[in-house]
Amino acid sequence: MNAFGQTSAPDKSPSGLRKNAIHISGGTALVYASFTGYIDHLLFDSEGKKYQAMFMRVGYGQYGQIASDGGYHVLTQAVIVRGRNNGHFEGGLGVAFVDPEDEGDSRGPLEPAISVGYRWQKREGNFLFRTGLAYPESLYLGIGFCL
Repeated sequence: MNAFGQTSAPDKSPSGLRKNAIHISGGTALVYASFTGYIDHLLFDSEGKKYQAMFMRVGYGQYGQIASDGGYHVLTQAVIVRGRNNGHFEGGLGVAFVDPEDEGDSRGPLEPAISVGYRWQKREGNFLFRTGLAYPESLYLGIGFCL
């Protein structure tokens, strides 16, 4: 007689932080505007009063400029989140593929993807709020859900 058991991977880390998040952000810098959707996946985190976590982020977005038609960007970042309670510092570094629709745009296809900001997220909560400064987003505000 054989018996099999199966368990699914938990959707939370040991500290209670949810392992995945889906969020959208809109950014502007007067003559430039962007809209980006993201998926974050938790790589690791630590427990305690002050926690530190690392996420892998993948995003896709559109941007527009007054002097050109704009284009789209696809990016990936390693993101570190640190803080106490529900408010956290968030910093990310990675690479973005930028496809300008304007032929006169002199940027190359690969650009840095950099972000520094504030992230509000309860450890066991489903909602997150982000704001900060990023490239290629510029000054941004974002909302999302943790899964």
